[in-house]
Amino acid sequence: MVTTVDPKKFGRKQLPEEHIRAGLVKLLLERGWFVKITHGNEYSSGLPDLYCLHVNWGQRWIEVKHADSYHFTRAQLDTFPQMSVKGAGIWVVALPRNYTQSMLEYEYKNVVCDGPPNWTVYLGHSKRPY
Repeated sequence: MVTTVDPKKFGRKQLPEEHIRAGLVKLLLERGWFVKITHGNEYSSGLPDLYCLHVNWGQRWIEVKHADSYHFTRAQLDTFPQMSVKGAGIWVVALPRNYTQSMLEYEYKNVVCDGPPNWTVYLGHSKRPY
């Protein structure tokens, strides 16, 4: 058997957000959401990380951030306002790398379900008060 190596994945470091995103996606799927990961290639530049749909909650664009150190990319700072002005809400879920299940539940309930789009709150590096 011949094993091939994908040069794009070889030596690639996992970003802190990927760990958080995996936990959030798992929770969303368990709660009946359709989840599409949009981040990860040159065509998704500037888009939030997740596009989600739920029969009761509607649609959500979710940007996942590592709460201890994050920034918005230049493409996000260009795209997010354009999306917002056209009526697309963008929610930021920001958790530390060693988040607890209760922190994840808080973000899910208060941010994703009940809270208004909050991406502008995170401009200037505001932090979630845990």
